[in-house]
Amino acid sequence: MCMNVAQPCSVLRVVPLVLLASFAGSLQALIAGRARVIFVRHVPQSVPEEKWLRANGVLSRDVRLGWYRILDFRPTNSETF
Repeated sequence: MCMNVAQPCSVLRVVPLVLLASFAGSLQALIAGRARVIFVRHVPQSVPEEKWLRANGVLSRDVRLGWYRILDFRPTNSETF
């Protein structure tokens, strides 16, 4: 818990079966076997990884939060990516 109100802090909660990652490399390798991908971006235009997710998955939720866009993808024709 954050006790010092003068300095901001954050709390990380670990949820079973959830992977939180920042990546540079192969998106497909990172999400292989996952049934859901939540993609967060802070740039106005689509990036190649988002385009791949749109081509290979279904967008089930799209939320704008300030400068951020939170996209929730599910696989199209299988249970996992």
